[in-house]
Amino acid sequence: MRFGRSAIFLLVFAILQPACGSFGSIVTMTGESVTVQLQGGGREEAELLAVEDSAILCLVHDRSPGAGGAAGAGVVKRIPADSIAAIEVSGFRNDHWWIGVALFQVLPAIGLGVAASSADADAAAVVGIALIPAVLTTVLFAASGLPTPEFRDPITRQSLTELRKYARFAGTLTEAQTEELLRAHGRERSD
Repeated sequence: MRFGRSAIFLLVFAILQPACGSFGSIVTMTGESVTVQLQGGGREEAELLAVEDSAILCLVHDRSPGAGGAAGAGVVKRIPADSIAAIEVSGFRNDHWWIGVALFQVLPAIGLGVAASSADADAAAVVGIALIPAVLTTVLFAASGLPTPEFRDPITRQSLTELRKYARFAGTLTEAQTEELLRAHGRERSD
């Protein structure tokens, strides 16, 4: 059996790809969407950029009519931990898993049933057997649904450490990195 160059490249890439990333505390390459409830009753919906020892840095998207909904439009805000009543990580959970199950498991099972019926085979048995992976996947996804991570007042150091894994920059930022981040979004540090 002889493999082409592209097949060998894909095999090597598939083996080496996990070594290029981190299986540690980073959930995604962008920060997760968070809803921050403030002590005074305010509310911010933003992307979690970084978590400092006593504050969080968020990219709050400008929803004003003049902003135009541009991808880069937003303001970096530093929110002190003692002014936060609650933080809900809303972008973490995928509630649309059923679409993949329907497209990649149920539809092919139906296709197999149609093909079986055209070959004078027992189509119901073929569809039933082909739907076993879809049923198992549905049961596993439904049973393993993680609760939406939520942190409530008081926001402790331990809460901030746990919250770090949902940030775009999972480690703490140095002063220079924080300054660069703020400067990139047209803002000066205001501590």
